[in-house]
Amino acid sequence: MHPSRDPVRTAPAAGDKDQLTGIRSRHAESLLRLSRRFESAQTYPEVLEAAREEVRAAIGYTNLWVYLFSDDRRYAYALVGAGPVLGDDWLKSEMGRLTIEGDAMLEEIAGATHPVVVEDARTDPRTDKQVVAAIGNRTIINVPIIFSEQILGTVGTGTFGDEGVRAPSPVDLEFLQSLASHMAVSLDRIRLLDRHRQTERALRRLNRELRAISGCNQALLRATDEQQLLNEICRIIRDDAGYALVWVDLVEKTGDIGLIPVAWAGTSDELVDGMRARWSGLSREGTGLASSVLRNGEIVIIPDIASDDRMTEWRDAAIALGLRSGIAIPLRASDGTTFGSLTAYASEARVVSPADRILLEGLTQDLAFGISVLRNRQALERAEAEQAKHVWFLESLDRVNRATQSAGDLNGMMREVLDILIGVFPCDRAWMLSPCDPEAKEWQILMERTRPEYPGVLPSGVNLPLDPEGAAVFGVLRASDGPVQFGPAQEHRVTPMIRDVLGVRSFVAMALYPRVGPPWSFGLHQCSHERVWTENEMRLLQEIGRRLTDSLTTLLTLRDLQQSGEQYRSLAEGSPDNIIRYDVEGRITYLNENVDRSLGYSMRSFLGTAPPIDSTRPEQVATITTLRRVIETGRSSDVEVEVPNVQGEQRIHHVVYVPEFGHDGTLTGVLAFGRDITERKRDEAALKRSLSEKEVLLKEIHHRVKNNLQIITSLLNLQARDLGPGPARAALQESQARVRSMALVHETFYRASDFAHVDLHVYSETLTARIAHASIRPGITVNATGAGVLVGIDTAVPVGLILNELVTNALKHGFEGREHGCVTVDVHRRDPGTVALTVADDGVGLPASMDVRAISSMGMTLVTGLVEQLNGTMAIDRSSGTTFTITFPA
Repeated sequence: MHPSRDPVRTAPAAGDKDQLTGIRSRHAESLLRLSRRFESAQTYPEVLEAAREEVRAAIGYTNLWVYLFSDDRRYAYALVGAGPVLGDDWLKSEMGRLTIEGDAMLEEIAGATHPVVVEDARTDPRTDKQVVAAIGNRTIINVPIIFSEQILGTVGTGTFGDEGVRAPSPVDLEFLQSLASHMAVSLDRIRLLDRHRQTERALRRLNRELRAISGCNQALLRATDEQQLLNEICRIIRDDAGYALVWVDLVEKTGDIGLIPVAWAGTSDELVDGMRARWSGLSREGTGLASSVLRNGEIVIIPDIASDDRMTEWRDAAIALGLRSGIAIPLRASDGTTFGSLTAYASEARVVSPADRILLEGLTQDLAFGISVLRNRQALERAEAEQAKHVWFLESLDRVNRATQSAGDLNGMMREVLDILIGVFPCDRAWMLSPCDPEAKEWQILMERTRPEYPGVLPSGVNLPLDPEGAAVFGVLRASDGPVQFGPAQEHRVTPMIRDVLGVRSFVAMALYPRVGPPWSFGLHQCSHERVWTENEMRLLQEIGRRLTDSLTTLLTLRDLQQSGEQYRSLAEGSPDNIIRYDVEGRITYLNENVDRSLGYSMRSFLGTAPPIDSTRPEQVATITTLRRVIETGRSSDVEVEVPNVQGEQRIHHVVYVPEFGHDGTLTGVLAFGRDITERKRDEAALKRSLSEKEVLLKEIHHRVKNNLQIITSLLNLQARDLGPGPARAALQESQARVRSMALVHETFYRASDFAHVDLHVYSETLTARIAHASIRPGITVNATGAGVLVGIDTAVPVGLILNELVTNALKHGFEGREHGCVTVDVHRRDPGTVALTVADDGVGLPASMDVRAISSMGMTLVTGLVEQLNGTMAIDRSSGTTFTITFPA
């Protein structure tokens, strides 16, 4: 491109005028052909190729180029180039854009209005020798392209390398100047045409963008489902924005996986399915567009998939889909966090223009906003649905609560609650039955409410035999702490009897456990279709079951109380006692008819009031004082008062005041039971007088018996004195001791206040002391131990005789050859019906060969007979001294 100031070839001589005319004629024909070709040319390369062919044919140069100047004349831009030396590589090299300012030769060319010729670039001082050496320029010719007196650029030609130096002739320059003039018009036309094409392309692009934006806006407005919106946006970007494949990934909410492909549009489903299978589980640390976006939160553009290292992992799959370039844009929430990405792939390289980026970024922002709106709307709808469920739950439960709380009787409560259940759920039948017991023999439907088209099949209030199917259902209900569903899709199936006889296709039931009586059950039948009750419905049924349990407990208790009250009233009215009930304020709330009968006047006027107190009436003061004490202390109390009847006769009444308490332990009232005991008091007084007389008589009898026995003892003593020492005197003395033991019994009764019983312990102490005193054995002690044992005279007498014999024998025979020893007497109860009497000594003991029962002495015979008389037994222990243990019932 650099020119030279070397002169051009000189004009031909006069003889050559004809030759010059021929050259110019050929040039004119060439220019005419060129004009026609310029008129049909649509692109710069077409213009340049036409011009190069004519230049080569007309003047012999084979290379041609065109540079256009920038408006500020600072740069020269290579527009086109053609020829053996020039090509695309030349245009792409540093020769594609030349800086004019500071380069003298370029400044000359940019300002020239005539051709600028460099005959030999290698020697011309104005040329850049490095450029010349790199390109191989020899002769350079630059002709200005002038249109409407404006220099647009320059068209150049010349020789390169082995072509040598060949300067143009004046005729050649004339041709080139004419060519440049024609070219200026064509270039301006093509420039205008190119601008028009660019405008059309921009318009088409704008229309495409508008269609994409409009489609996305409408999709956002119409969208009711997130997946539907994602699919529609992908389709719009593919169709209206002109991309081959559009892909949306969203961040998974849980786990280690970063992105999950959720929507796409473009290419075949089989290839996409394969890509999805391979791309599923895309992570933040992975390669590719979506992972980069998720990791950095920024837009990522890949101009050429084939050469970009970021697509190494996915290059083969992407190229197989015909994808060459792509852009990935983050989906951001309102708080700035990235929750996904939108990736658009094109089938050509380097097609993501700034305008495309702006469009896709705007569409992605709209998509992110739409997703956020949908999610917020869905969250709001879920919240509203949950709120509606909660309101339905509370309203339904409130209806049941009001029905159970306002019901005054059991049947009314069941009827109203079952009607509510049919409306709330809705179902075909609602029922209650009892007992819900798999071990029961019978059961009955207590209440059933139905829709008209599905009337009840089994009678209500009638005992029905419990078959195995029903027992199995009851067993399932009893094993669960809440409602249980029965149906084809449930763990528990509808039994054949319930399905075929009752026509039930699905049902739900629950066991109830009121605190009164056997378990109940309530449930719902669905006969029209198979049904699955929702979790919210099951929860409501469970809460209703709890309310029903409480209500049943209350109403059943009330029913029992009413029945008990009727029985109580019947008993109270027929009672011979006076019965009065007071509240905690001392007011009379009830009195039976016997009160009026016993008093001889009516007290009905005092119902609801506290009876007045007349301080001059001691009986009133006593009864009211006792009543108030019971109310204050909560403890029972009684009082006896004299009350005049209507005839003025003083009657004695015994009144017992009993406190009444509620379930929480608080005092609710007082019951007073009064009875006229006047006659009983009179009988008791007469009886006391009679008993007193009998006590005097018994005391006198015991006194006289004791005196008579003492007389006998004295007579025996006198008789013994007349006899000398020997067996006869000893026998009289033994008899005398036996009589004294019997006399001691009567003396004990005489001195005691109880004439029916004698304390054996006290009796044995006294008797053994007297025996020891009479034996005159100072070295031998006698001790009596034991606890109080009360017996009658029929038992005390034989026991006394046994003690007399055994203690006397121990003192007489148990310590032969010894001066010291001990005899112990013990009497105690072994159990409530048995008495044990023990006489033990630590003396020489009885020989082992001696059979005591075979001894025929008077004493042992008497002891054996007395033990038999007491229906007792006797045991002898000879291990240490001798121990007699006698047990007998008493």
